[in-house]
Amino acid sequence: YLIHGDFGVHNFLNNNGKIKVIDPMVVIGDPLYDFYFATLSTPALFTNPNLILSYYNKNMEYKKALFNIVLYIRMSRCYKYDRNNYNKYVELYERE
Repeated sequence: YLIHGDFGVHNFLNNNGKIKVIDPMVVIGDPLYDFYFATLSTPALFTNPNLILSYYNKNMEYKKALFNIVLYIRMSRCYKYDRNNYNKYVELYERE
């Protein structure tokens, strides 16, 4: 699948009540990657990791592995661009 690759609330625009998605980094991958990437794009969205992992009918080990990969990527970006929220990502990582 072609996926956005950088899907997150920072790339959503509200245009007269219509949501527009901008700035794709188009890559080939699993659409679940974009779902996790968007969900982990801001700490307010990841209060319940078990709920996030319950979506999509795929093997739970696979979903957890992909979730951890995306979480690690989000942590590294947060450390560089949003240090105020970095500890929230670390807390989530330690819970998982």
